[in-house]
Amino acid sequence: KETRIGAAIAHADALIAITHFKGHEATGFGGVFKNIGMGSASRTGKQEQHSDVRPRVNPTICARCGRCLKWCPAGAITQGPDKIAFIDSSRCIGCAECTITCTNGAIAINWIEGQKGALQEKMVEYAMGVLNTKPGKAGFISFVMNVSPDCDCCNWNDAPIVPNIGILASQDPVALDQACIDLVNAAPALSNSRLEKDLHTDDKFGAIHKDVDWHTQLSYAEELGLGSRKYE
Repeated sequence: KETRIGAAIAHADALIAITHFKGHEATGFGGVFKNIGMGSASRTGKQEQHSDVRPRVNPTICARCGRCLKWCPAGAITQGPDKIAFIDSSRCIGCAECTITCTNGAIAINWIEGQKGALQEKMVEYAMGVLNTKPGKAGFISFVMNVSPDCDCCNWNDAPIVPNIGILASQDPVALDQACIDLVNAAPALSNSRLEKDLHTDDKFGAIHKDVDWHTQLSYAEELGLGSRKYE
């Protein structure tokens, strides 16, 4: 019922989303809804979308400094006799502040939900939370170029799966993502890419991420009235 959006996005008068269209290991592909839904969320919002499991402390990495205790707004973190931090999941609110403030990387988010469809639905709901504040004042531009098989958030990249296609634009985010998908599926697969064993597939992202149904985000966005999968 509520989304936690970054203040700069929430207060902006208008929104132009410039998206690099690519594959994604948790959502099948990353387009407009991945860009807006995840990109516009606050740190707490990102945590809410990615995982329902609260962060846990890795005792082998914890430096026993107590820094996370001071930052936790819910008072969910304590130290035992050995000074190792412990997070009480019953009090944790999932804000992810501890994962940011731990300078030793001892507290990590459990990214487990991406392959179940719930991440895609929450991502769309977050995009809706943003777009509802900008009626008639949002536009979308997608670059279907260097279409990599995985997300851009990795610190490395893989060979493109299809030749460069071009740049698409629309005021309908659902139609735009669907058009990008259709153009990628219609393009020839590149033999030196992750699709080398599936050169003739008509569902390129489905062939790469076999355990993710990317249709979920588009069908759900259409169901919520954010656009139409039919387009010209």
